[in-house]
Amino acid sequence: ESINLNPTVIIYRNDKEYLLSIIYVSETTKQASPATYEVQKDGSILKHVNHEEDVPHV
Repeated sequence: ESINLNPTVIIYRNDKEYLLSIIYVSETTKQASPATYEVQKDGSILKHVNHEEDVPHV
């Protein structure tokens, strides 16, 4: 399977937290695979979260 190495990167605010979403698209299946991370208050640590329903549509 081939994966696009130029992902879409989105940083956005959801209520009181900032989220970072990285969306890869498979070139063979054309399916998008989002990975969403919560940006911690110190800005240096990212933690994976399941907020797929919160990923803005691009």
